[in-house]
Amino acid sequence: MAALATADLLPRPDNVPRRGSRHRLPCPMCHQEFDLFAAPWCGHMHNEPSKLCPHCDACSCSHPAYDEPGFWRDPPARFRANGFERLFLLYL
Repeated sequence: MAALATADLLPRPDNVPRRGSRHRLPCPMCHQEFDLFAAPWCGHMHNEPSKLCPHCDACSCSHPAYDEPGFWRDPPARFRANGFERLFLLYL
């Protein structure tokens, strides 16, 4: 098991991905590919904030499935390490 560096134990800003961590996917709105972990969080006062697409500036909060309980899961460790408390399945 690799030792943790001190920097790994400090709180990180929400829009800075962990070193070497990326998750590229198409935006659910405009379908342009972007890095989910590097994208900023939206400012909506929703139960679960979403990420802003750098291409269209849209977040997933307005997606029809966003309020559907069946579209949410507990996030894997690498998503938790990047600020996700729950995972919207379209982010996989």
